Amino acid sequence: MQLHQKYAEDKMNAEEILKLYAAGKQDFQGINFDGIHLAKADLSVANFRGSSFIGADLTEALLLGVNLDKADLTRAILIKSNLGSSSLKNANLTEANLYQSNLLGADLTGSKLIKANLAETGLSLSDLVDANMSEADLSKSELLEANLSGANLSKARLFQTNLCDSKLIGSDFSQADLSEANLIGANLSKAIFNGANLNQANLAFANLSEVMLKKANLNQAIFDRSGLRNADLRGASLSQTDFQDADLSGVNLIGTDLSKANLEGANTTNILI
Repeated sequence: MQLHQKYAEDKMNAEEILKLYAAGKQDFQGINFDGIHLAKADLSVANFRGSSFIGADLTEALLLGVNLDKADLTRAILIKSNLGSSSLKNANLTEANLYQSNLLGADLTGSKLIKANLAETGLSLSDLVDANMSEADLSKSELLEANLSGANLSKARLFQTNLCDSKLIGSDFSQADLSEANLIGANLSKAIFNGANLNQANLAFANLSEVMLKKANLNQAIFDRSGLRNADLRGASLSQTDFQDADLSGVNLIGTDLSKANLEGANTTNILI
């Protein structure tokens, strides 16, 4: 009998999996690990595709290169765990706690991270295309050169988050908090920031063509040399916003107050005010 058949309903306990792993077993796909305690366990390169870890404790676990595609990690505790280069495509991490975990180079394409705690997490070079991260906490996390195109980050918290050189094409940041975030050189074309807080965020050299920033808080934000061609900033707050040398051609600024904004050297061709 295959392991996934034996443990499809009955749970595998920590002693069993650690014994099997130590003996060279790495295929644990489709197994029920709900509520298991595997804090500080080393299960690197194991295959957990489609397995269930609901409410499991994987604090400080070493999970390098593991396969967790389509796994259910709802409310799992992964604080300070190491998931570098792991695959979590279409995994469910709703309300999971990944505080200070390492996900460098991980593939989370299509994953569900609703209300997950990703504060101070390392996600640089990770793939989060089409991931659902609504209401997730990514405060002070590192997402350098990460790909979040098409991701849902509505109402997410990204205070002081580093998204430098990241790809955010068509991503949804509606009502998200990106205050003091680093978005230097990021590709944000066609992204949605309606009602978002970008107070003191740095978007220098970023691509913001056709971006939606309606009623966004852009006070003291930096858009130095960024491209906002045909962007929609209707009703946005622009107190002390820096648009020096930015491309604002075709931008819709109806309902905004530019009196305190810096437009020195900016291209304002065909703007709507």
